[in-house]
Formats: sequence, C-alpha cells, structure tokens
Amino acid sequence: MAKAIPAMYENGVLRPLVPVDLSEHQTVWLQVLPEQTMTELLLLL
Repeated sequence: MAKAIPAMYENGVLRPLVPVDLSEHQTVWLQVLPEQTMTELLLLL
C-alpha cells in the first residue's frame, strides 16, 4: 500500500506527523518532497 504522509526532519531523523500502520523495524522506501510540492500534488487530486 502506497501512502503519502507528512513528516518532520529533526536531529537526523524523519518523524511522521500522523500515526503510521507499520510493524516495528519494518523497512520502507521513502520519497522526500518539499511541503510546497506535496501541496501542489494534492491540489491536482
């Protein structure tokens, strides 16, 4: 399942700003987009 969620980068760690449905130590792939780019993409939906 692919899902876009907001996250904050703090002290070298990406911290999700919303709850995520992941198992402990589960590996995922990330695509990092600036907030402005993500907002523009959401407006297209």
